[in-house]
Amino acid sequence: MQVLDTVPWEKLTPVTDWLFDRISHSIIIGSRLRLARNFQGLPFPHQATAEESWKLLHQVARVLTENSQDEFIILEIEGLSEIDRAVLVEQHLISLEFAQENYPRAVVVFPDLRISMMVNEEDHIRLQGFSPGLSLKSLWKKIDRLDNLLDQHLKIAFHPVLGYLTACPSNLGSGFRASVLIHLPGLVLTRKHHLLFSALKDIGIVIRGWYGEGTPPAGHFFQVSSGENLGKTEAEVIHQMEIVVKLVVEEERKIRQEMAESYRWRKRLRETVEKFKVAGQLSTETALSFLSWLVLGAEWKMIGLNGKRFGQIIRKILPGHLQQEYGSRLSPAQRDRLRAKLLQKELREIYV
Repeated sequence: MQVLDTVPWEKLTPVTDWLFDRISHSIIIGSRLRLARNFQGLPFPHQATAEESWKLLHQVARVLTENSQDEFIILEIEGLSEIDRAVLVEQHLISLEFAQENYPRAVVVFPDLRISMMVNEEDHIRLQGFSPGLSLKSLWKKIDRLDNLLDQHLKIAFHPVLGYLTACPSNLGSGFRASVLIHLPGLVLTRKHHLLFSALKDIGIVIRGWYGEGTPPAGHFFQVSSGENLGKTEAEVIHQMEIVVKLVVEEERKIRQEMAESYRWRKRLRETVEKFKVAGQLSTETALSFLSWLVLGAEWKMIGLNGKRFGQIIRKILPGHLQQEYGSRLSPAQRDRLRAKLLQKELREIYV
């Protein structure tokens, strides 16, 4: 087993880098599935000793080394810099909580499968997989195969009535959660998202920030996620999510079309672009909201937008990526100033 404390970005970045490229032309950016698993005879990570945490990490690594047919990379989180951890969060490979904890933990990334496995997060194992568009069924096949491998070689905690045992009661049962990463500037700018999100909450759907549970909003990007799944099969959860997401997308498309035909919204787009060209500083939230305007402008044929370049710009302005590019830690104020300069340089040729 080789556990790395430096990140081979050339291998890891392609796992989820495509998310940013899709923003310029897709309402549905990508699908994400998450599976929580724990093992018999070991306390949950937040109650485990360092020795117990290391024991689990080595057990998982041994099973994968001896039995996995897929290439994987193991990264020890404690050995990584704060900037590297931030970039891993922004690439959706680890959670924000996982990046901030201080006990032994590691992430295993399967580049070809687009799957990452957090070891010693809230649960012993958090498997999460990604794929473009609404593709939950095909993604589940890959996650299920890796889950079966773990189940064959490690004693997973399972109760005949409650199902898979998890640290959080809301994950009891299948330990399964489906999410779709989605871009909703039309609903947010017209303030129609509040009513829609409230209706989704009533049927058990959870709306989270771009980086999942406990994270603040990031522009007009959201995770539409399944809620408590006790008593539901994975197929039932996926079916419900597909129906919900298609309805949300239909509403977003309708609103975008109404906005495109409105002189008021076209005027507001021009004013927004001019305002940002002279901004002295920009927070991540504000910058991402502005870039959503550019997506709308491209749809309305008012702005020419190169999707690949647009995705690169989005990556560059995120806090971790910005500091990685700069080569050192930056204060929030420094990041805001650099972000404004970077955007103005990249977008100086945009006119509406």
